Amino acid sequence: MNNLFSIDKLGHLLFYGSSTFLYLHAFKSNEKAKKYTVVVIFTLGLLLEFFQLKMNMGRAFEYLDVVANCFGILLSILIFNKVKNKKLQN
Repeated sequence: MNNLFSIDKLGHLLFYGSSTFLYLHAFKSNEKAKKYTVVVIFTLGLLLEFFQLKMNMGRAFEYLDVVANCFGILLSILIFNKVKNKKLQN
């Protein structure tokens, strides 16, 4: 079942989203590090998918995994910015 709403894709979204959020929080005072964090986490996800394609060990490259990773990253950026802005208003 390779669709965007499978439990596998939810796992991708939650893992990459929570990883991104935690790193953004860790580097909250360093804008440059936050940008690198997003690039590194996205690149890691993409590389892991390509390794699955090349290693042929029962796992397969799936474009929807990359899409789910991106949704997780983008969602965490939105949540992080919302939390940050709310704290600044208080």
